[in-house]
Amino acid sequence: MSAFIEFVSQPGSIVYLAAATQAAGLLFRTQIVLRIFLLLGSGLYLTYYAVAAATPLWEAMVATTAIALANIFGLTLLMLSRSARMIPADQVALHDMLGGLEPGDFRSLMRFGRVRTLPADEILTVAGQVPDRLLYVIDGDVEIEKSSSPRFRIAPRHFIGEVSLVLDAPASATVWASAGTRLVEWPRVRLVQEMKRRTRLKLAVEALIARDMARKVAVGSGVVDAPVRRKGAMAQVATA
Repeated sequence: MSAFIEFVSQPGSIVYLAAATQAAGLLFRTQIVLRIFLLLGSGLYLTYYAVAAATPLWEAMVATTAIALANIFGLTLLMLSRSARMIPADQVALHDMLGGLEPGDFRSLMRFGRVRTLPADEILTVAGQVPDRLLYVIDGDVEIEKSSSPRFRIAPRHFIGEVSLVLDAPASATVWASAGTRLVEWPRVRLVQEMKRRTRLKLAVEALIARDMARKVAVGSGVVDAPVRRKGAMAQVATA
């Protein structure tokens, strides 16, 4: 025990503790935990540089402080990206509808998305033509017509034009929406550009679309019920 106390009381032992702390952080896959451990290690290194010699090792302290500040900045951005408090109040209901999106990814997606209420009946996609936008129906009446089947109606809270986006192909069906339908629309060209530029956003959009396709199959087969309209929740989504 006395040997251990003597070891930890030596300034040099702080270096081992700092290295062990940062090495332990690298064992975690969670970014927040990893960054916290690295920050603790930086603090220990700063302590060592301050007491290891007769005068503080200023050069090493400045370098370590710069790394720690960069880590704090990244940690702050990471925590903000996961905070639901950063979502505008008028978009909270839409975030809940979409589901599966971290708040930061949702905010990135909505920077170039537009929520609006259709003033009149509108054709959303035309079979054989490449849609110029991706749409998500919040509430309203939407009908679809495919060459192999008669015209039918689908429930809201589904994407429109998602297959065309994923396959980079023309729309497979013509889709109509009635006046009063509320939806979100993203310009296709801008969305594709952002997905190519930002891998995280690309993965988030693809996950949303995959989930939506699975839900459509489940609703069509009767495994789950179609979404019902909830006017109270719909009223929380701002329209343009």
